[in-house]
Amino acid sequence: GLTRAPSVSQVEGYVPDLARLPQLVLALAQAVDWEDEKGCFRSMAAALADFYTVTAVQRAPPPWRRKAKAKQAKG
Repeated sequence: GLTRAPSVSQVEGYVPDLARLPQLVLALAQAVDWEDEKGCFRSMAAALADFYTVTAVQRAPPPWRRKAKAKQAKG
């Protein structure tokens, strides 16, 4: 079975949000044009690109914000 998403990203260690995996499967089942070869590749690439897109939830805070939080925690 599938235990993790394959790494196709140029960013080392990036893993897409696996909570979005059902959306990918649905897109592959419903939005891919399986009848036309070019359409198939185009729509499959679009579905995969959407899945691998970094969402706002996955982005780390900028370094200046992490430093500010560390200072607040120290008191």
